Amino acid sequence: DLGLGLVVGNQALGKPRLFWSVTSMGDKGASSVTLDGKDAAFVKRDDVKF
Repeated sequence: DLGLGLVVGNQALGKPRLFWSVTSMGDKGASSVTLDGKDAAFVKRDDVKF
């Protein structure tokens, strides 16, 4: 499965920013990549195994 979302972050800091979140899920885990909403620059990657 592949998911794409637009997320508002950093609200607690009083400086909201938009981020793109791209998630890929498989039988053994999931990977998520977060990109800056303005210029699509790489922000972080998270991997979860199950």
